[in-house]
Amino acid sequence: MFRAYAMHAGVRYVAVPLAADFRVDEGAMLAAIDRERPALVWIASPNNPTGRAVPVATIERIVAAAPGVVAVDEAYADYADATLVPRVLEFANLIVLRTLSKIGFAGARLGYAVGHPAWIAEMDKVRSPYNVNALTQAAVPALLAASDVFAAQIASVRAERARLAAALASFPGFEVCPSDANFLLVRVPDAPRVAAELRASGVLVKDLHGHHPLTAHCLRITVGTPVENDTLIRALAART
Repeated sequence: MFRAYAMHAGVRYVAVPLAADFRVDEGAMLAAIDRERPALVWIASPNNPTGRAVPVATIERIVAAAPGVVAVDEAYADYADATLVPRVLEFANLIVLRTLSKIGFAGARLGYAVGHPAWIAEMDKVRSPYNVNALTQAAVPALLAASDVFAAQIASVRAERARLAAALASFPGFEVCPSDANFLLVRVPDAPRVAAELRASGVLVKDLHGHHPLTAHCLRITVGTPVENDTLIRALAART
């Protein structure tokens, strides 16, 4: 979507490919910044669909090198070990984006930006009117009051992520990418076939084969409840 948004805004978009192991290629990123001198650098951490978080030290070096704004999309950061939100005032050109969509409030459509007051003031100038509906404004404070419930839910997902990753890695030919999000990227021998067989068993996963050369024969699998994860594991075992 970043490419699509750039096209709609009429600005030039330059992609910097990830390394083969799905890590951010810091050298390539810094070289691109030096070459392009971009007004905006966009980093997703943890990334979608790889699930990998970008090391904070890498982001710091990118922020230092960038002549413009660096936006760090932390949509999945609740499932990772690090966030830059408490440090935004240390960096004049850093904006961190967060959302409630990944912890159970997808329908609320509520995201927010954290950054230096000067940048927030500029963003407010182009913010659409009525960009947050009244029902969401009324419901979210009450829901967030139950922070202990969501903390327990996030801890459960992280525990299930580790269990599911180990189970998937035990299948022949399956390679599981380390994840800091609430999903796993898994390379399998034949992604379209595996996805079709799982769909026939009532389990839906995202087939990324053909989306990008780096995700050839990859599936993106959301970490579900223990029962849902067991259903997936059984369905995979039944086809082998």
